[in-house]
Amino acid sequence: MRIPLANLLVRSPLPRVSELMEQVVVCAQHVPQIVHALIDGDQTAVERLAKEVSALEARADEAKDSVRSNLPVRIFLPVDRRDVLKLISQIDSIADCSEDVGVLLTIRPLQVPEDQRPRLPAEPGLDPLGDEFGRATGDELAPLVTLRGRQEPAAF
Repeated sequence: MRIPLANLLVRSPLPRVSELMEQVVVCAQHVPQIVHALIDGDQTAVERLAKEVSALEARADEAKDSVRSNLPVRIFLPVDRRDVLKLISQIDSIADCSEDVGVLLTIRPLQVPEDQRPRLPAEPGLDPLGDEFGRATGDELAPLVTLRGRQEPAAF
């Protein structure tokens, strides 16, 4: 049986992982909005945002499944397959936690005690990790996505 050498060399899976990461960041950015709605006592907004997060998490799960199913089982993968699978799992756990926050806050309506309000973020846009972490990670991942000095990311 003959296997052409070109079939053994596959392109990097990192562009699809980067797309997954972008979807997860969008999902996680809703968590501060949910907390702000909770602080304001707006249970309908909490429930609406929780449904949005659940839908975003479902899309992220579809992207995760797509990356996993299209991840080649070849000899010469540019990155170790186990490392890519571990990275995908860790990225997906962020989306899962975001969904969990929304679900837990809709199970039973909560009132935030007045003395605890200063400890929570005052603005819904204050997300200490979401924007900065997503951009920084994407910027660091971009050079890894390029293949052999090409400027455009390699496609599957």
